[in-house]
Amino acid sequence: MRVRASVLMIVAAMIAGPARAEFVTGNDLYTKCVSNAPEDKFWCLGFVTGVFDTLPTGPKGLVCPGPNVTAGQVHGVVVKNLQEHPTMRNLPAAFLVGTALGVAFPCKR
Repeated sequence: MRVRASVLMIVAAMIAGPARAEFVTGNDLYTKCVSNAPEDKFWCLGFVTGVFDTLPTGPKGLVCPGPNVTAGQVHGVVVKNLQEHPTMRNLPAAFLVGTALGVAFPCKR
């Protein structure tokens, strides 16, 4: 029984693939965002708004979206940026979301 468990653990480790520093790349995010499957669209919106919610805002923040910006607008900014910069999609998705939103909603310094 112990041998069987050990073999299963080794096989599982081989199937899992190589470790990555990031969990979601821009390619992964873009694929979900442009998919026609509702669950992919919801996943994309959730990811984008989740990253947005973690970004520092205000005068010393990274993004200053203003009081009336909607989740749909934030989503649109990110998808447009991913479409316009396909060579950057290999980077971590959270970084790309933050960068796109920082450019679209800059803070006045």
